[in-house]
Amino acid sequence: AQYSNPCNFVWDGLNGEDTSDGTILILTFVVPEEAEIGAIYEINVSYTEENIVNGAFEYVEIALEAGSITIDSLLGDVNDDGVVDVADVITLRRYMAGGYGVTINEEQSDINQDGLITIADLLQLRRYIVS
Repeated sequence: AQYSNPCNFVWDGLNGEDTSDGTILILTFVVPEEAEIGAIYEINVSYTEENIVNGAFEYVEIALEAGSITIDSLLGDVNDDGVVDVADVITLRRYMAGGYGVTINEEQSDINQDGLITIADLLQLRRYIVS
């Protein structure tokens, strides 16, 4: 699911979920294309004390970990120039064909993040550029 800012989440342990100490929510973020490499985006997390209770309706203290997102790479930026464009497609094609002496950012070239740089990455990159 995709949420906008701010958003609310509801959890209770009444449905057979684990109620022991631990993590009850993990958030994953999609960073917009206009995000700058090296930029730090703060994440603020808060809660209302009255909404954190146990099965006996007693207030429960929780520890929140606010954080940040740091953009340290740009998936698809094969040539490491800070943008994802047709030049990345050409560079990846030349790399895969060999004999062109091109270098690539391997981490950013593994588009589908399967640990390999294959034709599947090239196809996914081309589809991204075309759309």
